[in-house]
Amino acid sequence: MRDTHMRTERERETEKDRSEREKARGRERDRAREREYVSESKRDREQEQRERERRERKRRERKREREREERERGRERERERKRERERERERERERRRDKRRQKQQRQRARERNKEREREREKERERKREREREREKDRDRRLTLCNTLQHTAIHCNTLQHTATHCNTLQHTATQERERP
Repeated sequence: MRDTHMRTERERETEKDRSEREKARGRERDRAREREYVSESKRDREQEQRERERRERKRRERKREREREERERGRERERERKRERERERERERERRRDKRRQKQQRQRARERNKEREREREKERERKREREREREKDRDRRLTLCNTLQHTAIHCNTLQHTATHCNTLQHTATQERERP
């Protein structure tokens, strides 16, 4: 019995050891589970942290990309403004050239008009000169004509006088012959 009792005691001890071992294993399992839980939650936290960092990196990248795009758009706008200023300068140069051309054309037109006016004036002067010549010629002709007319009048007067004289002479001759 003792043997049985021992066995039972041993069995009890064994069971006790077993139970303690099982408790220890359970505690070990609990600790492992806890560690696992801790490590899972740590992993979860780390993963969440990595996810947050990844999102943050993406956000920063998007922000940098937007900034880059904004800078590029700014540069493009600046280039466009520069091109527009250059086009405006070119238009201004063109306007100045046009003004210069118009001014030169007006100047040439004025010069042509002056030249035409000079030509007209010369032509008028020639006409006046011809008119003066005609006037002089007419005056000469009139003077000559007047001289001729005067001479003719004088001749007529002389002729008239001669005729009168002849008439008187004739009358006198006839009177003498009658007695």
